[in-house]
Amino acid sequence: KHLAPLLLSEVTPTVSGFESRERLEVVMKQAESEHMAKVKNNACNVNVSNTYDAFLFANLMSQTKTDVSTKHDYERGSTRAEIQFTAHFAAQFHALRQFCAGGDAAFVKSLGRCNLWEAQGGKSGSTFSKTHDDRFILKEVPRVEFMSFLQVAPLYFEYLANSMTNSVPTMLAKIVGVFRVRYKNSATGRDMSQNIVVMENVFYDRKITRIYDLKGSKRARNTRNAGPRDQTQVQLDDNLLDAMFSNPLWIAAEARDNLEAAIWNDTLFLSSLGVMDYSLLVGLDDKNQIVLGIIDYMRKYTWDKQLETWVKSTPGVAQLMGGRNTTFWQHVP
Repeated sequence: KHLAPLLLSEVTPTVSGFESRERLEVVMKQAESEHMAKVKNNACNVNVSNTYDAFLFANLMSQTKTDVSTKHDYERGSTRAEIQFTAHFAAQFHALRQFCAGGDAAFVKSLGRCNLWEAQGGKSGSTFSKTHDDRFILKEVPRVEFMSFLQVAPLYFEYLANSMTNSVPTMLAKIVGVFRVRYKNSATGRDMSQNIVVMENVFYDRKITRIYDLKGSKRARNTRNAGPRDQTQVQLDDNLLDAMFSNPLWIAAEARDNLEAAIWNDTLFLSSLGVMDYSLLVGLDDKNQIVLGIIDYMRKYTWDKQLETWVKSTPGVAQLMGGRNTTFWQHVP
């Protein structure tokens, strides 16, 4: 809540020209106010001439993995449990949320109430929740996917920082926090943990009338019985191709150029990390505007995913495994 006073000892060596800590604190608070005013206007960029922005930017670019853990004892009747909560890359995600998600106060307020959400289109079997204000989506991910992201997180922060400072087009749906929650029942000794990823809702504050989940493939990419204007189902690549004949999506030349640049930037970045199993989420809203974002980009293309792809694409093998859409390999957290 009072970030500047707590971190003045870290800021002071890098800032000159202030006659006292009190003066520096005033300047930091003023810079923070200017920064938060910018955030309220949904701007997601960095002004390094602003003292507070420069401080946050340094945190975002830090290569140090800062994990913050807390423990809470829960007791109700005969049930006693210990809950441990770990926020990974806490300093970096704090900075990212200040730049792009309204700050930590708004973030915590959104997370205060969440509802289970049945996401369509994917086959991961993951549990999803959505915040009450529709702003963020929470996803429980397998340990292998979670650890895969933690390994490349510094490169993720660097990529977003470059996008914000140099106005480089990107369509990555931002991950704004990764957490591990561990529950231990003191009476039974039962231990359970969850890996939670919080990401922005691409369709926040939009009334979406049509949704496509695209992978650039035509293999088993069709939602059956979905019409070109179907508002109830997430449609796939083949559905979009069919709709283009009767109900195409029009886009202006300048927007097309930005879209193409963003796709090139993001796919090049993800391929450099060994990530390729992701989707382009496309929505058409009630104002006939197209909303896009790249999602599900945490998982590297490791040997088990290669094996799964081979099984699904080899004639006869997929049917023996129970169908071409069968997940061949399932990691156990």
